[in-house]
Amino acid sequence: MGDDIDNLLSELTELNENIYGSAKDLKIAIENDGNTIHVTGELFRAFHTIKGLGGMSGFSALSQFSHSVENLLDRIRKAEHPCTLSVVNLLILSTEIIDQFIDSIQTIGSDAVEETALASFRRQLTEEMETVPSSRKADSPELNFLPPGLAKQLNDIELARLKENIRHDNPIYFLDVSFPFESFDTGLRKIQDGINLDGEIIATLPGDETATDTHISFRLLLASPLSPEKIKEFAPSSSTLSIIHESTPSKTEARKHKAKLNDEVRPPAPTQETGGDRTVKVGLKELDLLLQDMEEMELLKNRIEAILAPLAGTGEGGHIVQQARFQLNVLERRISSFQKRVIHYRMVPLASIFRRLESATIRTAAELGKKIQLSLDDGNTRVDKQITDALVEPLIHLLRNAVDHGIEDPGLRRSAGKPENGTILLTAFQQGSSVFMEIADDGNGMNPSTILKKAVASGLAEKDRKYSDNDILDFIFSPGFSTSEKLSDISGRGVGMDVVRTELQKLGGTIRIQTTEGEGTHFHMQIPVTQAILPAFFISSGDTVLGLPSLFVKSIQPYEAERCVYVQSHLYYRFNEEPSRAIHLPRLLGIDDLETEVRVVIHIHHFDQLFAFLVEDVIEEKEVTITPLKGKLSQLPLFSAICNFSAQSVGYILDVPQLISRLRGDHETP
Repeated sequence: MGDDIDNLLSELTELNENIYGSAKDLKIAIENDGNTIHVTGELFRAFHTIKGLGGMSGFSALSQFSHSVENLLDRIRKAEHPCTLSVVNLLILSTEIIDQFIDSIQTIGSDAVEETALASFRRQLTEEMETVPSSRKADSPELNFLPPGLAKQLNDIELARLKENIRHDNPIYFLDVSFPFESFDTGLRKIQDGINLDGEIIATLPGDETATDTHISFRLLLASPLSPEKIKEFAPSSSTLSIIHESTPSKTEARKHKAKLNDEVRPPAPTQETGGDRTVKVGLKELDLLLQDMEEMELLKNRIEAILAPLAGTGEGGHIVQQARFQLNVLERRISSFQKRVIHYRMVPLASIFRRLESATIRTAAELGKKIQLSLDDGNTRVDKQITDALVEPLIHLLRNAVDHGIEDPGLRRSAGKPENGTILLTAFQQGSSVFMEIADDGNGMNPSTILKKAVASGLAEKDRKYSDNDILDFIFSPGFSTSEKLSDISGRGVGMDVVRTELQKLGGTIRIQTTEGEGTHFHMQIPVTQAILPAFFISSGDTVLGLPSLFVKSIQPYEAERCVYVQSHLYYRFNEEPSRAIHLPRLLGIDDLETEVRVVIHIHHFDQLFAFLVEDVIEEKEVTITPLKGKLSQLPLFSAICNFSAQSVGYILDVPQLISRLRGDHETP
C-alpha cells in the first residue's frame, strides 16, 4: 500500500474519531440546553474535509456519503433544522459507515461498502431531513435590539448563528476596533482568539470608512458571557476598541457574573511547543517482540543461575557466585521494570471501542423500532490493546441482545408502567490486575423456569434434578441454546452466547448472569488488564508446575482432611464451617499416585461463589510473561497459557473458569 493511501487512511481515521467525540459533546450540549453552534461547526468542517479527501483520492462513494451528512449539518448551522438527539444518533451511525469505507479502502483499494448498511443510513437520514421542511425557517427571535441596518449586513449563516445565540440567552456585543496597518492582521487574530476561548465571533464587518491613512478599522459582532472589561483586555495596546452595542438579557446575568469571577483563573491559551514532533507511532507487533526479548532475557538469567548453582559454597567460587547472584537480582529488577513499561505502552482507554459499541446498539434499536437510552462509562479504565480489540464482538453481541430480547417494545413498556425509553448501561472499573464490566438493561428479564424447561427438552438438564438459579442460567452458554420462540436475524438470548463466553475465556475472563423477570438482566464480566504479564501462584503437582492466576485466589491454608465432606457424591471442603465445592487437582489432571499428598487448600472466588482447590504444595507467587495457547494447543483442556517458570521448568497456567465449569458439570473426580 502506497504512502498516499496510508496517509489518507490515517487522516480519515483521525477525523472519524473526532466526529465521534464531537457527537458526544453535541449530545451533552443538547441535554443541558447548551450552545451547539461550535460543535455543529466542527462537525460540518470534518465532513466537508472527508468529502474533499474522498473526491481528491477518487473515492466518490465516500465523498457522496460525506456530502449527504454535510447537507444536514449545513441546515442546522443555518437554523433551518433542529439540533436534536436523533441527529446525534445519526452522526454516531455515520462513524460506523466511515469505518466500513476505511476498511474497504485498506483491504481492496476501493470504497465499496455493504449496500444494506448504506441504504439503512440513507433512509434514516432522509426521514431526519424531512422532519422539518427546508422551506420552513426556525422561529426567529426579535432582532430589534440591534443597531439599525445591522441584520441586513449578515449572510444566512451569520444570521442563523446570531439567532441561535439569542435563543440560548448569550450576551451579544457589537464592537468597533481600529489597528495600525502594519499590525492589523495579528491584532485582529489576537482578539478573535481571546473571544473564542469563551464565545464566538459571529461576523467581521468593514469598519468606519473615515479611518485615517495609518489605521484600518473593523466591526465585530460576537456572543460571549465575558464581561466588557475582559473583552477589552484582548485588544493589543496599539489598537483601540469600543463597544457600540451591548445586549445582556436578564437570564444571562448569573452566567455573566460567573464568567467574570472566572476571568482571573482562566488558563492562558496553550503555547505551541517547538522542536518538532516528540512522538512516534509503534505497532503492537513491535511491542510484542520486545516482550518476547524480555522473556528470553528472563530465561537466560535463569540458566545462568542454574550454571552457578553447583559452584555455591566452594571456596573462592562461592564468593564469585554470591556477587554474580547479586547482579542477577539487579538484572531481574531491570527486566521486570522494562516489562511493566512495555505493558503500559500497550494500554489504551477502554472507551476507545465505545464508538463501535454505541453505533451498533443505536442501529439495532432503529431497525427494531425500539427506544433506548444508552449509557457507557469506562471508569477511566485502561486495558491492553489486544484485549480491547478482542472485546468488541462479544460486547456488541451482548448489547444487541439487550436491545433485541431485553428491552420491550414501547407499547409493552407503557402497559407495564415503564418509560418508553429502555435503559442499557455498560460500566467498567479496574481493581488490581482485573477489570470488572457490567452490561445491564431494564427490560423483561428472564425466567429460570422457562430456561430449565428448554434445557431439559434439549437434553442439557435432568428433569428430576434440582438446580440452583446460577446453574440454570449457566445453560444459556451452551452451544445453540435459546429460549426464543422465533429466530432473529439480529440476536437471540442464548444464540451465540457460548461464543461470547468462549471468547472471554480466551482472554482469561469470566461471565455470569443475574436476572429478575420483569425488571431486567445484568451480565457481569471479569477480564485481566493484560494477557502479557500474569501474577500467579505456582503450585507443584507431581513433577508438573501449575500456575493459578492470583486474581482468583482468596486465601491459602494448610489442608485438614477432616474438613472434607461428601454431599450426594460431590466433594466439599468446609471453610469456617461453610462447605465449598472442591477439586482434588492431582486427580483431575490424572497425575495422582500413591505418593501424592495434599498439603494445601486454595480458596478460590469466582464472582459471588467460593471453591476449594486441593493441591500438593504452593511454590511461590510471582509475575510471569505468558504465551496463550494457540492453534491445536488451544484445545488442551483446563489450560490457557504456558510460561517459563525456571531454567528447567515450564509452567502451565490453569483455566480457572473451565475448571469451575467442570465442577458444575460434575466432571471432577471425587
